[in-house]
Amino acid sequence: MGVLDVTGFDADHRALAGHVAAARSFADSAGVANGGANRHGTAVAVSVAELAPDATLHLAVAHSPADVEDAVTWFADRDVDVVVAPFNSPRTPDDGSARVSAALSDLRDDGVVVVASAGNFAQSHWRGDLSPTGDGRHRFGDAVRNRVFPAPNGPRWPADAACG
Repeated sequence: MGVLDVTGFDADHRALAGHVAAARSFADSAGVANGGANRHGTAVAVSVAELAPDATLHLAVAHSPADVEDAVTWFADRDVDVVVAPFNSPRTPDDGSARVSAALSDLRDDGVVVVASAGNFAQSHWRGDLSPTGDGRHRFGDAVRNRVFPAPNGPRWPADAACG
């Protein structure tokens, strides 16, 4: 599994022991370790390790669209099955045409499961029960429709989805 983050990782964190196969920074002059300045990447990697205890992790740091493209190639070269990308790309189109979106879509098209954040604006979020419509969308209210994920008609699923 790949974890792609903008903040860096503490690859030696005790909860990651035995999970990290490789860690690499694609950002200019930035290392993988973040010196404890931000725990986001480490927290995500620990969550992945706890949810998938048999997973082998490949950790990548990216600060630009070019970095993300390089990290995607690196993940593909390592035959990862899942990539977790828990960050957003502000000031870019949200229609799939941005370089970051295109790079992650390439992974998806190659059969890799891509788990990406939907919003990622901390306390600016929507909370409620997911009730998908027939077209795989959820109505958040005020006539705003956001694609969350394809969902079959059926039971209601609890959701805590970010929307900005």
